[in-house]
Amino acid sequence: QDSMKSWGDAMGIMGDMAEAPDTFDAEIFKEQAAFLAEDAATPWSHFENQEAAGNATEAVWSNADGFRAEAEKFQQATAELNAAAQTATSIDDVMPAFGQVGQSCKSCHTDFRVKND
Repeated sequence: QDSMKSWGDAMGIMGDMAEAPDTFDAEIFKEQAAFLAEDAATPWSHFENQEAAGNATEAVWSNADGFRAEAEKFQQATAELNAAAQTATSIDDVMPAFGQVGQSCKSCHTDFRVKND
């Protein structure tokens, strides 16, 4: 869960730039996108132990193929964001890929994360 918290922090930094395009800093965005892409494969092995489920729902194990597919989509989306960020000169250059990462997070959280009231 520490990895996913860090991912959320990185998304927040980039999201702030998306909400205020005049604050776009290509180097910081590039660093955050590279971190996501490099770290995207890290936490999935933690889900092999159902006892250490954290905020995961039962669906992580009962729909393991679906969960793996979501993990793969996230890894692909972060790789694409990282590629776009490497040459970005404005937030417009990365918004399509940034949106895809956000959709990937949301999609996985919908089925595989415990809902907080």
